[in-house]
Amino acid sequence: MVAAINTHNDERIPGLARTCMIALSIQLDGLRRQFRILDWRLAGRYRSHEARKRLDAVPGVGPPLATTLLK
Repeated sequence: MVAAINTHNDERIPGLARTCMIALSIQLDGLRRQFRILDWRLAGRYRSHEARKRLDAVPGVGPPLATTLLK
């Protein structure tokens, strides 16, 4: 669908709708980048903490929850 949005001669999407969808697409890309950065930071903090080995043994506890618990 993104290809159809970026193809300006595609008549299936009206101009105003295309503009709105492009803006939303830009916002989505920004959110994806922010999530990657946060995941990277969480993973680094989680890996560097000594108590993580014990938390790894608890079912359902992953890096985000463990990092919160380790503060």
